[in-house]
Amino acid sequence: MSDIYKALEDKYGREDQLTYSMMSRAISDLAITDTNLLDTIYESVSFYTEDFPEYEGWGTSDSRICVNSVKEAIESEIKHREAA
Repeated sequence: MSDIYKALEDKYGREDQLTYSMMSRAISDLAITDTNLLDTIYESVSFYTEDFPEYEGWGTSDSRICVNSVKEAIESEIKHREAA
């Protein structure tokens, strides 16, 4: 298990299945390896998943929007770090 997935499990393993799954997917889809970005990923993903009704199905478009949101948040975070 790579460091980022171990850190994800350690820090966010008790989150609901949808949030954890989408965090893992964003890490995979965006090839994220920096464990310091986990909080940024969580904030972005949880915005979409925390109030998602259980009776509604989470679809492909929801996943795409969520991963794109993570991408934008990560890019912003990296630019902020570089400017500091």
